[in-house]
Amino acid sequence: MSVEKNLKNRNMMKFFIVMAMLLGSSVASAENKQITSPDGKLVVTVSDVDGRPSYSVSYDNVLFLKPSPLGMIANIGDFSSGMSLEKNVSTNKIDETYELASIKQSKVRYVANEAVFSFTQQGKTIYDVIFRISNNDVAFKYKMYPQGEALSCVIRKEATGFAFPDGTTTFLCPQSKPMGGFARTSPS
Repeated sequence: MSVEKNLKNRNMMKFFIVMAMLLGSSVASAENKQITSPDGKLVVTVSDVDGRPSYSVSYDNVLFLKPSPLGMIANIGDFSSGMSLEKNVSTNKIDETYELASIKQSKVRYVANEAVFSFTQQGKTIYDVIFRISNNDVAFKYKMYPQGEALSCVIRKEATGFAFPDGTTTFLCPQSKPMGGFARTSPS
């Protein structure tokens, strides 16, 4: 009986070692992809650690946003977990000039880098997260892909978030009460 118990313990130990190796390799397989601003100081890192899409932002090697969640839960599925970041990232340089008569600087030149990060679930492309990064700002949007026979996609819960580093401070300004001021347009 002692030999049988010893074999059982060995098999259990082998099982746990194999499982630990598999779990470790799945975490290690998460890749970080980066895009930088034209001057190289602003850096966005996109990842899929444990199947959860995330991004972080640093400026001049100082962390500005800790890894923060990306994704959403829709009527056609949960796209906040079980996701994989595709290896290929398409990039594009943006250099646009536009004019607006009613702003402080009427002629504006916008220079930025754009990157498209594609996320898949069970081998199907679900959405792209398209980041645009200039020397002073970061913006991103989602591009959803059709899934099966669904004619529409209703977002039930937004998973996107902002995780600020400990000690972050902010400045808040009091706002006017709604529906006040001239023609009840306040705050404008």
